[in-house]
Amino acid sequence: MQLPDVPEEEAIATVHRAIELGINHYETARGYGNSEERLGKALKGFDRSSFILTTKITPKHYQSYRQYIEESLDRLQVEYIDNFDIHGINNDEHVDWTFRNGGALEALREA
Repeated sequence: MQLPDVPEEEAIATVHRAIELGINHYETARGYGNSEERLGKALKGFDRSSFILTTKITPKHYQSYRQYIEESLDRLQVEYIDNFDIHGINNDEHVDWTFRNGGALEALREA
């Protein structure tokens, strides 16, 4: 869900309308401008168990992932995120960053 080019009030109203219509899975990414912050504001006050939350993070080394996970939790204003997608595994270096010991996948498993 990328809503960076609309006023914040409109973005929040869009999410609230989606909730009213029964939509319960929201997907965003740290690379989608300010969408994590806006989605966090829109979902604030709703029962956390009533929706599924997915965000995407590009492959980096372990320490970056730990930081990215914490930053996403803060921006989304939640205690947990249901799904973290490793997004943009485009070359051998990304595969290494993701799957090696101390890599991104290890950071996600520990989160």
